[in-house]
Amino acid sequence: MALKSNLRLKASKRLLYVSLIIIIGGFLRFWELDKDSYWLDEGASLFTVNRSLTEMIEFEPNPPLFNIVLHYWIKLFGIKEQFTRLLPALFSLISLFFVFKLAKRLFY
Repeated sequence: MALKSNLRLKASKRLLYVSLIIIIGGFLRFWELDKDSYWLDEGASLFTVNRSLTEMIEFEPNPPLFNIVLHYWIKLFGIKEQFTRLLPALFSLISLFFVFKLAKRLFY
């Protein structure tokens, strides 16, 4: 009985820690998202995704998944800085959760 409550306490502590990390990570990623103008790599991405899908896949030597998603993201939300930076920020925030799951699997 005590072992189950101890395991439940550890699991709730882990959930609290992960939640705090994701909240702090979200704050750091979304705070002043549109403060600076586009950087060189962002400009190159926007240049790439403003083409047709076939041209974009032929032009870009890297795997095209992010550029395809960004292509439709821009069609949906526009090309303002805060919206174009929101997609990578969301991807990186989601990756925090998956890094936690991977670390839990590897080290617990």
